[in-house]
Amino acid sequence: MSRLDESATEVEGGKRQHTPEPEDKALEPYTKATDPEDKAVDTATEATTLISGLPLVVIMTGLALAGFVVALDTSIIATAIPFITEEFHSTQDIGWYGSAYFLTLCSLQPVNGKLYSSFSLKSHSRNLQWSFITFFAVFELGSLLCAVAVNSNMFIGGRAVAGLGGSGILLGALSIIAYIIPLNKRPLYTGLFVSVFSIALVVGPIIGGAFTQHVTWRWCFYINLPIGCATFLALGFLFHPLPRPQEGETLPQRIKKLDLVGAVLFTPAVLMALLALQWGGSTYPWHSATIIGLFVGFGALMGVFVLWEAFVGDEIAMLPSSLLRLRAVAFAGSTQLFATGGIFAAVYYLPEWFQVVRGASPVRSGVMNIPSFLSQVLASILAGGLGSKIGGLNPWIWVGCALMAVGTGLYSTLTVDSDAGHWIGFQILQGFGFGCVAQMPTIAVQMAVPPQRVPIALAMTAFAQFFGSAIFVAIAQTIFSNVLIAKLATDAPDVDAEALLLAGSGAVRSIVPPESLSAVLAAYESAITSTFYLTAATSVTAFFVSFGIPWTSVKAKKQTAGL
Repeated sequence: MSRLDESATEVEGGKRQHTPEPEDKALEPYTKATDPEDKAVDTATEATTLISGLPLVVIMTGLALAGFVVALDTSIIATAIPFITEEFHSTQDIGWYGSAYFLTLCSLQPVNGKLYSSFSLKSHSRNLQWSFITFFAVFELGSLLCAVAVNSNMFIGGRAVAGLGGSGILLGALSIIAYIIPLNKRPLYTGLFVSVFSIALVVGPIIGGAFTQHVTWRWCFYINLPIGCATFLALGFLFHPLPRPQEGETLPQRIKKLDLVGAVLFTPAVLMALLALQWGGSTYPWHSATIIGLFVGFGALMGVFVLWEAFVGDEIAMLPSSLLRLRAVAFAGSTQLFATGGIFAAVYYLPEWFQVVRGASPVRSGVMNIPSFLSQVLASILAGGLGSKIGGLNPWIWVGCALMAVGTGLYSTLTVDSDAGHWIGFQILQGFGFGCVAQMPTIAVQMAVPPQRVPIALAMTAFAQFFGSAIFVAIAQTIFSNVLIAKLATDAPDVDAEALLLAGSGAVRSIVPPESLSAVLAAYESAITSTFYLTAATSVTAFFVSFGIPWTSVKAKKQTAGL
């Protein structure tokens, strides 16, 4: 048992005292970030970084590359799909090419958080290094399977394997940053990591378009292999963290603490919810037996999961209730759900506006998105650097959410006649806002929980991001489809709306008769801009929810590195 778990902090008579841990070992609220009498981080401390100089630069580069390829795989597929379906004659499988990756990437976040906490941060910190490398190896295997796929089923399987690996890469990277970087510098380094992740989301279609047009779509996945080699070298040979004291737990005891029963209940429940959100309104009507059955199955399994978690207690539970009760964890996760999850709707539909309404190619559309990611990168670095220097994190979240709400709200005013100044300026507002808020909730969570619970808490916030993305993209898709069908029915009644939706936005200008094209484009414009009201609403919601995060400052009398 670590020193963190041996005592819980109480405040009595204005003085800090230490009392023995309760018998059930439930996590007591970790008050180090809020206690005005002692803002120094206690236990498991190092006065400086565990790694510095060139090794630190190389390791951070390796982590950034790992995050880059994981994010790249979520967006690069967009321009590759037409070529993949042409080769495999698999138009019916289009939906699975994206969802197979996303399903495993999202649903396994809490499971991996427990895995990192039970195996990577106990007995020897080098397990953190090799757990990360193992997940990355699985991701590389999935990428290789996609690159050499001989049929559609093999490709879908490769995507699922890559998502499985990716689900542990992001969490592992943030955990490594928390281990090797002192608290007052984490906003800067986390901001750098998040900015690289964000860049990949935007440049993915550009890279994918270049590969598919000039080489082959398979290079969209081969590219991950040399990047993986660089990451293996950086993490395998340069990152040699200090050992932690042995805790005396046997392998069966650690396996028990993984909460395998909880994982078996939670993972398929989330998969059913994600499938319902993916299929609802597109593959199946929302009122169909398939969608209703998936939601009912999700509710039933989640009910059993909640009862099981209460039965096993916080020591074993995959999602400890004591963590969920902490304001920092609950409100930071909710902020991420609305801010990051909601912004994905704009990330998805703004390129649609460029391609359908403005007639841009996929590659050109990616270039037109550059203002968004450039301003986001600038804001992430600026907020991280100033946050590290000044200390306060909450104002960045508030300002970021406000700018996101303004920027995405202005997206709804775009028309086919809007000049470049409008869509560039709106992107700068939205991108700068998201850059300010992106990493701050994760820093707040790290400061609010004991170090050995950091991976579990980070997994909760990561799950909130991905699950929120699934929810709000599905809602945006429903808004888009309903508005488009309604507009076409009144303005272009001769056009088959269902056939148009099935063909996809890329085929609009080629299959619509010339005499109906202007009316169809106007309908698409109205449908796409209607989705931006949703993103503006989620940004406003994130703004108000973020006030529930306790005041967080990384300025302390003594800084730490090490979990």
